[in-house]
Amino acid sequence: MNFFRRNKKGFTLIEVVVVIAIIGILSAIVTVTTIAILKSSRKKAVTSRLTGYWSITATAFNQINKGFTTYNSPNADFLSTRLGLKKEAIKLGTDECSSLSNDCIYIQYKENQKSASNKYTLVCIWTRQNGEYYYTTDGKTVSGPKKSP
Repeated sequence: MNFFRRNKKGFTLIEVVVVIAIIGILSAIVTVTTIAILKSSRKKAVTSRLTGYWSITATAFNQINKGFTTYNSPNADFLSTRLGLKKEAIKLGTDECSSLSNDCIYIQYKENQKSASNKYTLVCIWTRQNGEYYYTTDGKTVSGPKKSP
């Protein structure tokens, strides 16, 4: 009867394959979840930053419009002190954003010659983070990521 008894040392091939498959499935789930969390946190960080920039920039434009500052028009010097950025990181214009380097912001505004009290109006603020563009047109909602403006 000892003929049918085997010495069981180690695992069978099927047991090893099942364990490897389970580890593969779990690692796939963790990877997908991690990527989703990173994208979400990146968007939240950009949203926070852009809404803050919008608020500060709108206040600065209001100061210019009401004559509370020595600056007669929006410029990078004036806004850099308020936003806490280097003036090289701020681009201003009345046209839509066409390209932007990473960690810079583009402030699009509209000029109204007919209204002295509301001469400069904020239209849009763009930023480029990790090669993707994000923007806000109202200071509350942020759209993106986009590959190009």
